[in-house]
Amino acid sequence: DVEPFLDDNEDIAPKIMDRLRGIMANQDTKCCLKLELAAVIDVGKHFVTATYDLEGDSGLSLSCYQRMQAVCNACKVDIAQMHFSNLHAVASHTAALHPEMTAAWAEDYGRQAVRGAVHWFLQKFNVQFYHTMRAFKAARLMCPATVQTLGATPADVEQLRAFPFLDSDGVINNLAEELPLYLATAEGTRFAEGDLKALSDQKVKWWRDHASALPHWSQAVKMVLLVQPSSAAAERVFSLLNAAFGDQQEHALRDYLECTVMLQYNSREND
Repeated sequence: DVEPFLDDNEDIAPKIMDRLRGIMANQDTKCCLKLELAAVIDVGKHFVTATYDLEGDSGLSLSCYQRMQAVCNACKVDIAQMHFSNLHAVASHTAALHPEMTAAWAEDYGRQAVRGAVHWFLQKFNVQFYHTMRAFKAARLMCPATVQTLGATPADVEQLRAFPFLDSDGVINNLAEELPLYLATAEGTRFAEGDLKALSDQKVKWWRDHASALPHWSQAVKMVLLVQPSSAAAERVFSLLNAAFGDQQEHALRDYLECTVMLQYNSREND
């Protein structure tokens, strides 16, 4: 598929096209490119699906840590332990066409091609974004189903101090005192399997239904739900604003802007 694309798009990035033609003209470099692309697909699928999941508008903060941890688990530190289904198939096919190249060598070549990217992500996740992920990890306590699995104790509630707006003795003490009632209310709660948005919506509905019974926890949950794992939701608001208002409406009043955006967003969500 690459070569027909190159033939049909000769005017796009001439220097890059020339480089690609050189790669495709040489059988050795062509095989290496196929192995590299197969490895990128195997690793990239975890990042692509997680990105789509975490760019929604729902209460993703309660599920963010599990989703990111799943990507981290897929990108194990020892790259030899990672599962590369596409790379394995391409390596086997390559070895069959080129007897001088073993399938084991071809597969190892593909793994090494993505080693740097995998280590970069693990460094980001485990070091640079450690405090951010610690907050999302603490947010698991606000999932009525997960809090039972974790067997949360008042000491665990201290983890919620990772959110600056909850880092108060008064807030933490109130949550710890209300924890037994929360655990009793959440007992037996299970959510239907589905995509991350549907799952998040079920959790939000649960808290809406039990807000009066758990005032301190529900208030904390409301604030944590505002913490989104990506800027996609905020960017969509700006897109709605740009689509609804032109240069002649730059001085429109705030309540008019807010009402218009809310009407457009809610209308889109209900379609």
